[in-house]
Amino acid sequence: MTIYGVILAILFLGAFRELLASIESGNVLRILMSLTLALLVFNDAIYTSWTVEQRKREYRPPLMSIDLANFLILTAVLISMNPTRDNVFSLAVPRIGAWLPESRAWLLLGIYWLLVMLWTKLAGVYQTPKYPKWLIYCSLGIPTLFFIESGFAASSAGAARLACTWLTALYAFFYILALRPFALRKVSFSI
Repeated sequence: MTIYGVILAILFLGAFRELLASIESGNVLRILMSLTLALLVFNDAIYTSWTVEQRKREYRPPLMSIDLANFLILTAVLISMNPTRDNVFSLAVPRIGAWLPESRAWLLLGIYWLLVMLWTKLAGVYQTPKYPKWLIYCSLGIPTLFFIESGFAASSAGAARLACTWLTALYAFFYILALRPFALRKVSFSI
């Protein structure tokens, strides 16, 4: 198992655990955030495996470094969602949790997605013939919405906040589960 596989297994377990805990809590904002986090982790697992393993892309140190940075970012998001001993790490981290309110978690998710885009560029995916360049701009919508959501989470409550969270989650789901697969259905990534 590669280091990426170990990192991904930890994140996969943590994201799924937080998703189940948020559903149990009944808190809609927490459910939407944990659904978005789980989607990102599951997307990372599938897309990276597909790009590196199935398409025979070279997994070089710059890509490994981005994966490590993303692991740290997603770990911080998991901690922000549950800084108590009841988290996936079985470690209470109240000081770190206090520094990572929900608004910073959304900000970190935006940084994470920008690093995913950098990873995709360095892996040569964007340079593939017939890759739809407009899809890159659509992908930028995800961190943009995460950054906007970060602002709403820091300064707003009520209907506007809930609407922004729904919009953010729905766009991420639409892009990852529908738009990107549709756009890439006829693109060949073989080297």
